[in-house]
Amino acid sequence: MTASPMPPLIVSPASALLHWADRRRWWIFAVCALVLFAGFNGKFRIEPDSALYLSLGRNLALDQGYTYHGLPHRLAYPGLPWVHALLFNVFGEGTLLPQHVLMLLTALATLALVYRLFLLHADRPTAVVMVAGLTAVKSFYRYSFELRNDLPFALGTTAFLCGWEALAQRQRRPIRFYDIGLLVLGLGLATVMRPAIWSLLLALAAVGFIHAVRNRRLRWRAVLLVVTLPLVYWLFLRIDPRGSNQSAGEYEQFVLHSFSTDLPATMHRVFTDHLPKLLFSAVSDAMFQTTLGPANAVFSLLVIATGVMLVRERLLWGVWIAVTFLMMLLILPLDRIALPILPLLVFAWWRFIVWISDRMPTIKLKRGVLFGLLAIGIGNNASRIGGYILVQHARDFYAVFDRGVHQPMIAVAKALGANTEPNSAVLIRHNFGREVSFLSRRDVYDRRDLSLLVPDDRPLYLVEPGDDDTAAFINRFGLRSIGVVPSASPCRIRRLAMPQQR
Repeated sequence: MTASPMPPLIVSPASALLHWADRRRWWIFAVCALVLFAGFNGKFRIEPDSALYLSLGRNLALDQGYTYHGLPHRLAYPGLPWVHALLFNVFGEGTLLPQHVLMLLTALATLALVYRLFLLHADRPTAVVMVAGLTAVKSFYRYSFELRNDLPFALGTTAFLCGWEALAQRQRRPIRFYDIGLLVLGLGLATVMRPAIWSLLLALAAVGFIHAVRNRRLRWRAVLLVVTLPLVYWLFLRIDPRGSNQSAGEYEQFVLHSFSTDLPATMHRVFTDHLPKLLFSAVSDAMFQTTLGPANAVFSLLVIATGVMLVRERLLWGVWIAVTFLMMLLILPLDRIALPILPLLVFAWWRFIVWISDRMPTIKLKRGVLFGLLAIGIGNNASRIGGYILVQHARDFYAVFDRGVHQPMIAVAKALGANTEPNSAVLIRHNFGREVSFLSRRDVYDRRDLSLLVPDDRPLYLVEPGDDDTAAFINRFGLRSIGVVPSASPCRIRRLAMPQQR
């Protein structure tokens, strides 16, 4: 009797894709690196926060302390200004190329740590796919070229997660010294970079409490964790140049004030403004760059749900994702707030589409679902990245970047630098003060900080046209015009004086 032939082994499309990626991993890594290098131009993508960090760093490099407009600064966390100060001291103040190179290296280091994280947690093929997936996310890509603290913060949290994963895998592999180094240094780097560290600290505290309740053998570790977290933040306060060891910084004061003295208005803002922004723009922009109207909310809810469900794989991952989205809802629903958890969200989305694909009845449907959902995650992101690269290498970059809105700022900054005294105070409309302050090396005040300016013996100027805020400021102090500074600027620069000044 002839034996019947064995049925062919059916390999799921997801497994086949992982196997394909693993065999071509070096090519994939090379493509990821080339895509990042393709977006590099070394030019300052002008925006308010970057200009503030650069101004603080320059003041530190000039031994003027942690100051802005001549006053102690208590808003921005000091990590990135410290880095800028170091680079200004080493390379001088005439170029921002070292800052941009360092940011690109930060992106590459983050990808390397993402590979290590999922190599420890899953396997090599999955780690390769996660590196490719994160590189293809526009929100990760764009912050690789902006001089903000978001990507350095993500580097710190990813390093911490690598150390945490090594501890979780201690039954399978011995803990090495660099695992502890990544854990400690990653947490330290994240702590000095952004107030978003609170989300990770709260998540760690919650994990410690849950472990203490669920498992008596882990109680001593949970207690150690809960005791260590306040110690970490206390150490930060001891070195924080903002003076937070005496009172809370401005970020913390804002949050405490919002939820202690103005709770009804805060909750109204949360449900009428923050919640729609979270569901219809922030989460979908962070992951997919989609503009699908109401469908954005569906994808956002899927991302949130699949991310939080990672508690089944790593308790800390799911809890941290939940706390981060809650913080976005309550305080600031922006896509960049999700940047540190983006590797976990990419992993959660991958697991979700594999789970759906594997439950389809035929290979054809499995393949269609897998690659269809992958296309949703990658397609729009890839087109946006392509457009971003074209802008980065435009012949006249500042005419194309942000539709040329920064060109007048650059011209005004040059005019101020050439036609006003170094100790001048300048009033400007809208929220252009930070950018023009850094570019012109003058103290330029906009609607956010006009209250900080008290007219004194410094020369005082107004960049016209002004707005209602500058007009109110001028009227409040009875300032008067004493002439117009001749310059080639697209705006007029008017000299002001107090009534008693002649």
